[in-house]
Amino acid sequence: MDDLWGGKHHIAPAQRTRRPRPTHSSTSVTLSAAQCRCFGLTWQVIGLAGEKHCTICGAKGACPGCAASLLSANVYLVYCTQHMPQREVQP
Repeated sequence: MDDLWGGKHHIAPAQRTRRPRPTHSSTSVTLSAAQCRCFGLTWQVIGLAGEKHCTICGAKGACPGCAASLLSANVYLVYCTQHMPQREVQP
C-alpha cells in the first residue's frame, strides 16, 4: 500500500478479538391461580367453539353463547364480541 508520498508500507490486518458474551440469567416467574386472577388471565383459544384456557394458570373459559354445553362451575365466562351483553347507558 502506498502512503501519501509514494512510499510502500505494509499494514498488517487488524486481529479480531472475541468479546465475551454477556450472560443473561433467565428467571421464570410462576403465578398462582389467585395471582393470575388478580393481575389478569392470559387467554389462548384452544377450540373451534371459542373455548379458551389461561396460559399461566390453566383456568378454562368459554363464551356462553358459543359453547353453552361446555359451561360448568369451574369455567369462566368469556364473552365473544357477538354475545357480549349490552348495557344501557343511564342519562
